[in-house]
Amino acid sequence: CYDAIAQKDFSPDALESLQEKSISHIPLYSVRSFKILNQLLVKNKIDLKGIKLLALSEEIAQHAEGFDFKEVLIARTPIHQALINLL
Repeated sequence: CYDAIAQKDFSPDALESLQEKSISHIPLYSVRSFKILNQLLVKNKIDLKGIKLLALSEEIAQHAEGFDFKEVLIARTPIHQALINLL
């Protein structure tokens, strides 16, 4: 058993990359990870218009509705390789 502890902020390198718009895709494996990501994006006022969200499931993609991502793509099957194939 393990405890998954949510990040309280982006690493300095990740934040800089997001601010410079050099991150174009973000893969998400769970609704929980989307909620944490969303909190950090809002906290740091990151512009989403250039970011494609790669969702492992329809449920994750539904949580992204109403946000200003460039595109939300959903894996054909809920496995890691299907998510990577979206790249």
